[in-house]
Formats: sequence, structure tokens, C-alpha cells
Amino acid sequence: MEPNFYEMAPNGVTVHSARMRLIDFNQRDLLGMLDDVGRETELLASAGVDAIVYGCSTCSLVGGVNWETVLVQQIEFETGISVFTVNQAVVEALRRLEGGRIGVVTPYVYDLNKLEKAYLVAYGLEVVSCKGMELHDPRDISFVKEDAILSLVEQVAGDADILYISCTNLPVIQLIESIEALYGVPVVTSNQAAMWAALENMSHEKVVGYGKLFSL
Repeated sequence: MEPNFYEMAPNGVTVHSARMRLIDFNQRDLLGMLDDVGRETELLASAGVDAIVYGCSTCSLVGGVNWETVLVQQIEFETGISVFTVNQAVVEALRRLEGGRIGVVTPYVYDLNKLEKAYLVAYGLEVVSCKGMELHDPRDISFVKEDAILSLVEQVAGDADILYISCTNLPVIQLIESIEALYGVPVVTSNQAAMWAALENMSHEKVVGYGKLFSL
């Protein structure tokens, strides 16, 4: 996520990062990341940032919409800074692009994909297909090859009005515009949507090269 944010950030916008530990996509490890939230958000707040992005998409899937809402409210209360999660940014991006039927690609295992679909449906979105790569170790995701991503995109694109490629660790932002050109539909990715949402209320140069979303 950090390299993607550095790459997309327009002139005058700086990126400040804090880290939380995640070893495996299980409920214990995902929700255990919360042990680090207070300290890390305190450090970010001390840098005088304008927005805080909670950058773990799978935590929101495991915790659910209500858990996610409470988490955001807690961080905002403790820091006084606008906060949103990656998944909240994705939902807003899908709505703004008037997506309709959504085809979803993830690096996740089957159980997480079920939670992914349930999360989007809880926001009233229509998911027509969801394909995953069955990866358990988060560290493996950053090494996924472009061909593997494009293969799954092809499988979900047929009935979709919009494509969503999930996960902050998946190397996909460089493919957004070529996928949009190939299938003629908008593409939303986790990091692209998060940067778009973070910049929404800021004065900044136009961001180009990362899909239709930044033209809104």
C-alpha cells in the first residue's frame, strides 16, 4: 500500500505510514491488529495529517460493517482527524461510478471471499461474481504476477458493469487503465479507492493514470 500511495500522490501531498502486524488471514491475527491501533494512530496524529486511512481490507470483512463503524468512530474520537477504512472508500467509489453489477477479484481464500461478498451486499451493492487466488500468507500477495490477476479478471468480467480488485497488498494499480480499456468498464482497486477518498476534500493537482475514478 505504501509504495502505491507514494506513486499516486500528486505534488504537495505527503504520505505518512504506521504499521500493524499481520501474519495470517485468521480471525485471531486480523482482529489482534487492533492491539496496535491506539499507538499507531497517535503517532500519525502527531504528524498533523489531514486524513487517516485504516489500510487493512480483510479486518473489515472479518469484523463486519458494525465493527468497522465503531473502529472508525473510536479513532476519530481519539485523534480528532477524519478516518475511513479502505473498504469504506471502495464502497463510496463503486457508488460514485454507478457500478451496477460488480465482478470481484481477490487474492483471498474461499471463506474470506464469502465475507467480501457479504460486506458489499450489506451496503446494497450487487455482486455477480467473486474469484480468489486462495492465498493464506499476506506476504505472498505482493508477489502475485500480472498474468494471474488478469486471468481472474477475465473470469469475472463477462457479466460485470464494474470490476473491483480487492486487497491493499496486491500489485494491481499499474493495470487499472489497461483493464478498463480492454473490457470497457470502470475498475476500482483497494489502494486506488483509498487514495481517491483521502484526496476527496483536499486541494491538489489532478491525478492521472489510475483509472476513471480520478476523473470524477
